[in-house]
Amino acid sequence: MRDIAAGALRAGKVTLTTYHSAKGREWDAVILPGLVEGIMPGPRWSTRLRVHPEPNPDRLAQDRRSFYVGLTRAKRALVLVYGSFRETDWGSKNEYGISRFARDVLRHLGVE
Repeated sequence: MRDIAAGALRAGKVTLTTYHSAKGREWDAVILPGLVEGIMPGPRWSTRLRVHPEPNPDRLAQDRRSFYVGLTRAKRALVLVYGSFRETDWGSKNEYGISRFARDVLRHLGVE
């Protein structure tokens, strides 16, 4: 990552933005962190009475479009940051697995 960030360090600028704010913009290098189920795509969706194991299809499609925006902002380098575990606000670690979106990209690239 140092090599990727070197250009930004020389220019003295790093941009931290959301997927939505990144629309229409490009950078030499883009780093997409948090590619873990429950973060991207978002957490399980709940109603007052129960927690649904999957997000609703409309919300999942919106998250996929946002992820696509992030993927397509890089001119030269793209770094996907993912893992199998996610730390909760209370310090415990839960296994959520790699984001389904990151898995799709890895599968497309022949990396599994």
